[in-house]
Amino acid sequence: MPSTSGSSETSGGTDVETADSEDGPRLRVTASVGSASDRRPGYHHRVRVAALAAEREALDEQVDALRAEMEALEAEVEALERTVESKDRQRQQVIDNYETIVANRSEPDRESESESATAAESTGRGPLAAVASRIKRVIARVRHSDE
Repeated sequence: MPSTSGSSETSGGTDVETADSEDGPRLRVTASVGSASDRRPGYHHRVRVAALAAEREALDEQVDALRAEMEALEAEVEALERTVESKDRQRQQVIDNYETIVANRSEPDRESESESATAAESTGRGPLAAVASRIKRVIARVRHSDE
């Protein structure tokens, strides 16, 4: 039931008439259960120290978790660095192999060209010497591709 001004109803132990007086609502200090024990000397200090200790413990746990995460990330970085180094070695090996193949392929061409020039000069048979030289180059290439 709604209370009317001037009634003496009580709502939860509060006198409605007193709470809604003409002067406006009155502020009352509410005491919690066990408030007498709260007033011991140093109680608030001990409570604050306990709260700070709990907060510090929570922060220490966060620091430990972050350290563990950092160690895991460092291990991952090291693994990635090893992978990159391995890929660099593989890449360099491919480059070296390619350079070796190119060098081996160009060597027989140079040798056969110099042989054909020497043979053409010594025999005086230019066209036949050129054919023989080309055959020698083909044979040299076939031998190198079989190896």
